[in-house]
Amino acid sequence: EELISYPRFTKEELDGTVVNKGREVFLTTKGKKEYEVIKKSEILEMNFHLESFRNLVPFASNKIVFLAHRFNEIPLRDKIVSELRRVNFDVKEGKLEDLGYISEDILNKIKESGFFLALLTPSKEFKNSAYSTSSWILMEIGAAIAFGRKVLILSEDCIDQDEYAGKLQRDCEYTTFNRSNFDDKLKVAIARITKEWEKQN
Repeated sequence: EELISYPRFTKEELDGTVVNKGREVFLTTKGKKEYEVIKKSEILEMNFHLESFRNLVPFASNKIVFLAHRFNEIPLRDKIVSELRRVNFDVKEGKLEDLGYISEDILNKIKESGFFLALLTPSKEFKNSAYSTSSWILMEIGAAIAFGRKVLILSEDCIDQDEYAGKLQRDCEYTTFNRSNFDDKLKVAIARITKEWEKQN
């Protein structure tokens, strides 16, 4: 192996910081290049995280609700949209082509919405007769939490609560419903959103 070449650079000379005055870190020319690659990678990663939060509106700062739901629940979805629009809230939601993953379009819609409402309905039956919900809805809930949203969840009573209650943070509020009392439970959820809007504004 070739001997390393001079000149040598201190780490402080490279990044302008003082790590430990009593113990300088010396880098060769080759080491300097490798160090710069690492620093550039760190900067790119930081910029990526900053970009993720670009256009993020604060919680409850506008009257837009992102609605997460399974696409075959059209009657329930239509009731939610109708009730929200009745109290002058706009609704954003994913598109069918986004099915199964979190697209940039969905992330942007969540960031631009002051509120987040998830409708959890059965997707897959477990052996104990309980049901799971769609995994991508849980991923959307996770994104909303990451963006600082207080998530409101309308969960059908047959959904296994371990699917969400034990995995999500306490900023989530849960309301369970069945098909016969959905209208009443929806009114409670809409009232919570309206009250939060009035409190914040």
